[in-house]
Amino acid sequence: MLVAVADVAGKGMSAALLMVNLQARVQMLAEHYHGPAQMASLLNRAMGAVCPGNRFVTLFLCQIDPATGECAYTNAGHNPPLMVSPDGRVEWLKGGGPVLGILAGVTYEQRVLRLQPGQSVVIYSDGVTEATNASGEELGEERLMAAAQAGYGLDAEHLLALVAQTIEAFVGGSAPADDLTLVVARWMDPAQQSRLRG
Repeated sequence: MLVAVADVAGKGMSAALLMVNLQARVQMLAEHYHGPAQMASLLNRAMGAVCPGNRFVTLFLCQIDPATGECAYTNAGHNPPLMVSPDGRVEWLKGGGPVLGILAGVTYEQRVLRLQPGQSVVIYSDGVTEATNASGEELGEERLMAAAQAGYGLDAEHLLALVAQTIEAFVGGSAPADDLTLVVARWMDPAQQSRLRG
């Protein structure tokens, strides 16, 4: 399973077109086996040819083997995701390389970890940590981490809902200044998967 979360700098039609371009390229590359780091390098080269000087793309890309929980990932200048363990431990998934579309010929670091049953990965856009309340205060990484930690025993759907509710409560009635993207991936061992399907 390939999970990708990306964010284009800027707004408007030109940013939307860049995202459509990136999405098509990710889908095309996903049809053939490429590790996340190699995919990021290929995407960087492709986006460099179409990104204007005032645009770039951040991307977190991970490949999860549902049978084993092995997770290979890379990060192209995106906010580092959080890994939430069943015992309440929370850590940032760091490592990768620069944003896509600016520097030609760069390579990306690929890291590999093995998810344990019940571990979740929380991937988000910068609109989440930069969500602002009426006093002009940002949510920030510490509050996001606390929200993820509070939901450590929950399944993916309920953990996502808890984090979303935390953001909504923090900003109150303030309109979001940026998009809010949240993705939660939770690994279960094959026996758990079979019981759910049954």
